[in-house]
Amino acid sequence: QWVGWAVGLVGIAVAAWSLVGSRGATVPDAESKHLNIVLPDSAPLTFTGEGTLGLGRPSIAVTPDGGTLVYAALVNGIDQLYRRDMTDFTTSPIAGTDGAFYPVVSPDGEWVAFFVGPELRKVPIDGGAVVRLASTPESSGADWSQDERILVAVREGGTLGWVPSSGGIIQEIPNPQGGFRQHPNILPGGSHALVQVWGQDFAFWNAIGVTNLENGRTLVLTAAGPAVPDSVDPSATISGKQPRYLASGHLVYQTVSGLVALAFDPEKFTIEGSAAEVLSDVRRDAGAHYAVGVDGTLFYAEGGDGQHGAFVWSAGGVIDSLGLEAQDYGVFDLSPDGRRLATIVFPTAGAAELWVYDLVRGTQSKVRTHGIPSNLRWWLDGRRIVFTEMSPEPPYTRVSVRQLVESGGERDTLGVAWDITGIAADSSRAVGTQGFGSGAWVFPLSGDSEPVSLDSFPTAWGPALSPDGRWIAYTSNESGKYEVYVTANDRLGERQQVSLAGGEEPVWSPVGGELIYRWGQEWFSISVPQDGSSSFGRPRAIFRGPFVNVSYRSHDISPDGRRQLLILGPLEQTTGHLNVITNWLAEVTRKVGR
Repeated sequence: QWVGWAVGLVGIAVAAWSLVGSRGATVPDAESKHLNIVLPDSAPLTFTGEGTLGLGRPSIAVTPDGGTLVYAALVNGIDQLYRRDMTDFTTSPIAGTDGAFYPVVSPDGEWVAFFVGPELRKVPIDGGAVVRLASTPESSGADWSQDERILVAVREGGTLGWVPSSGGIIQEIPNPQGGFRQHPNILPGGSHALVQVWGQDFAFWNAIGVTNLENGRTLVLTAAGPAVPDSVDPSATISGKQPRYLASGHLVYQTVSGLVALAFDPEKFTIEGSAAEVLSDVRRDAGAHYAVGVDGTLFYAEGGDGQHGAFVWSAGGVIDSLGLEAQDYGVFDLSPDGRRLATIVFPTAGAAELWVYDLVRGTQSKVRTHGIPSNLRWWLDGRRIVFTEMSPEPPYTRVSVRQLVESGGERDTLGVAWDITGIAADSSRAVGTQGFGSGAWVFPLSGDSEPVSLDSFPTAWGPALSPDGRWIAYTSNESGKYEVYVTANDRLGERQQVSLAGGEEPVWSPVGGELIYRWGQEWFSISVPQDGSSSFGRPRAIFRGPFVNVSYRSHDISPDGRRQLLILGPLEQTTGHLNVITNWLAEVTRKVGR
């Protein structure tokens, strides 16, 4: 199916293209042209698709000369790469790319690399044999260097490394400071890369940093210059996601409002002047869906914030709204009686906040915190909330878990660097992590006992105690893919895998008898063994839908066990058109300065 430009005459579009030319430089004083591409109805661009953990990954790539666009399309329920020739405006599938997400084009424009599940593959951009390159579990971005290597972030950014473009094992880059480095973008010269930095060893989330691609040393960007992550005031960091360097001398990155740009020196890693918003209506998920050619042409998909959603109940696939405002929510938890909802809220400006909503009275209140909250659970008495907060005061890396009495100011520090994800019925112990990347733990809440390791594999996380205290379920990707495991409380370490073909975020039904977990945009139920048995049932799919995946846990169950609480995300899971701005770098320069 051939579909041409949807805005203006074809002649105007061609003229606009010739304005920058094949591999031509940006023309500072030339006018930018805003155009639109209509995609085939049978192959719309997919936002979330089959990306890792059901998180929307960037779906657009472009050859350096801007002449060929590659995008992930949804075709008959399956993601597949398509190529769009910008000379004759034809659109055609790239065979052998079923399940593909996060396309990356080679510097010579001849190949496109892409992820399928836990693998990195490549294929000639004009079609041909697909080549498997490497195992890449929980991929979080890639970039193709000039020296025929591909820089990948895997295990959610816990590992950054090189994959030869001919294939092989990942050659890991050291990570001496810990933390996670995502969405790498190689800077000119090839010795450093921009990265999105986060981790509980630091006092910030999603700062923009620069990593040395030999020794792995990472610096975060501030207005005063690059700084060591564990010594920086979090308010001074340049905060955002998916950083990219533009040939015009700018750093562009994703924020809650859109794409923002700064003048940036790629050798000294310094910024100048103030940030300016350069694109507000781009679709933003775990990565923004846009690409820029060397010639300065911008391609992007509209759609706004993919994390924007509203709380809903799901009962057998029937959706019912809670009536709360649609916005950016983080982790949430129902009170034991189901009357109140505690959740993290991400405002359009400023740091994350902790709010409590009374679902019966229809009231809401903001909880005062001494730092940035990032995780929460209700205490079993329903009067207190346990939450993690990052201190804004030295030492900046301090992370404390405190319990809060709603009506007063009482706060008790339960531990340092804990993330509590479950509390025993007798309040004698809790389960959780000591910062993501250190395994799963059991924490004593009384006496002088030390924490006990539940699973030492670094990415074991999210443990949850069954209502009767008999079982602990958690997530780990030791097998190369996240799966749900269960261990008996009195036989820690003797685990069994209960999910099939992927799983995360296990939640026990409050009334017992059922364990529910998530994989991508689908939910599964497992029957719990009766007394005297240790055999869990086979998972069965119970519902699926466009529900937002937030950190820690993105679903909960009503006290009667009949309904699931979820965040309904944007209903637009695909788009049939893309916007184009020619000479966009000149437009960025006019808005930001040189």
